[in-house]
Amino acid sequence: MLQDLINNLAGFIRENSWTACIAWTASLLVIYGDDLVRLTKKIARSWHFVFRVLFFVVVCGFGYGFLTLLLARFIHSQMVTLNNLWLSISVISAYLLIGFLAEKNKVL
Repeated sequence: MLQDLINNLAGFIRENSWTACIAWTASLLVIYGDDLVRLTKKIARSWHFVFRVLFFVVVCGFGYGFLTLLLARFIHSQMVTLNNLWLSISVISAYLLIGFLAEKNKVL
């Protein structure tokens, strides 16, 4: 009975694994986005206004998108190698960890 529950959960996770990876990556960007924006401000602080705006557009428009896909692909490539039990444990743990990180960084 427990094995059936684990197999059903893992089957659901496998069907929706890419969505979960994108959700985790987007959540991490929300949690740590302020730090990334602060870093970009620090880098471009002394630049001319036009270059600061262009840098911000490139970082936010393309950088975040590229980072999202890169991180999601990495997480997904690791997920598909796990057996059903470890996949279920890992996904539940990942959602709990993201919730913990959000609380710790005062996002919630």
